[in-house]
Amino acid sequence: MRCNLSYRVQKAKDGRRLRRLRRKARQRKDDMPETVLDRLKTYHEQTEPLKGYYEKKGILRVVEGQEDVADTTALTFKALED
Repeated sequence: MRCNLSYRVQKAKDGRRLRRLRRKARQRKDDMPETVLDRLKTYHEQTEPLKGYYEKKGILRVVEGQEDVADTTALTFKALED
């Protein structure tokens, strides 16, 4: 596991600062590899099959996600207009 959090620990008589920093450094459950793999499994089992369904009906529109959310949104609306 890689941690991108850096901090400087100063002496604290009661250790409150250190406990607070440790809480911040914990990894969120959403970011854990097991959670990501579980979500991908669910996607492939439940969501991906819909692609073929809508493609057969001739109503599938594919939009490539862009770095900027506003660009992706614009492309989505454009695809829906066609």
